[in-house]
Amino acid sequence: MDVVRITAGDSTSKFQRAALVLRTIGWLSIVWGCMISIWIWMGEKAGSQLWLWWTLGQFAFGGICLGAAGVLRARAAVYAGRSDLEERGGRAA
Repeated sequence: MDVVRITAGDSTSKFQRAALVLRTIGWLSIVWGCMISIWIWMGEKAGSQLWLWWTLGQFAFGGICLGAAGVLRARAAVYAGRSDLEERGGRAA
């Protein structure tokens, strides 16, 4: 039994909504990393690599969120296909 079906009636829309949220967070993280990257050279001049590692972390976190959003979107497509199959009586078109 799937936890998503217990907590929400329509699992397809729940997966799509979660994918949209993760995609938004991912792109915001990447954009924020681009804005922070202007301080990398200042940190390097001062002998600190904090901005470099922070920016790389922002990009990695954004990439992970975008990847997870893609997985959730694919899972929503699978559930949409299953519900279409159930509506047709379990037969493929």
